[in-house]
Amino acid sequence: MGQDDAARLAASNAVPNEAQNVREETLPATEALTAATPAPPDAEDVNPLTVQEERRRRVAAAKEEELRWSNLRAVLRGEDARLGYKAARDAWKMADRFVLSEDGVLYFVGTNRRSDPDEQQGTWMRLVVPSTMVQEVLQSCHDSLEGGHQGINRTYHRVKSDYYWIGLYAGVEKHVRSCPDC
Repeated sequence: MGQDDAARLAASNAVPNEAQNVREETLPATEALTAATPAPPDAEDVNPLTVQEERRRRVAAAKEEELRWSNLRAVLRGEDARLGYKAARDAWKMADRFVLSEDGVLYFVGTNRRSDPDEQQGTWMRLVVPSTMVQEVLQSCHDSLEGGHQGINRTYHRVKSDYYWIGLYAGVEKHVRSCPDC
């Protein structure tokens, strides 16, 4: 066996090292990074109905955590017998301003007080947000692409048109004042 045969045999039995396994066709670093990371979402890519459904689902799940809203939901379902006297009384005091949907989502029923005499007053329903989700709603309505950092008054009216929680204005004011971008 000659030296050439011995070299071929050694090469065929050798374990390839990492350098031999690396593809020679590599992308430049910027192209590889761009190809590996997805583009950030654009305002046109976001489906508002999907976002709204996801928010509604999260709000419904978080509402069960809060005793105030769970007592009110029990009264609206007709299950107030399991509540104590004081809890049932407090829930009944609020019950005429709220409605429970078929899928268990709680809404505040408010009146629309328009100053324009041509527009008639009406009622509209606002989604009740538990305190555990207030920051998420405020970030969505103020900090996000949707919100646009519109200041206290505009953010308040934007939030108030769709959502309800106790202390809504104070929560909006505190959030906007603490916003580092505003």
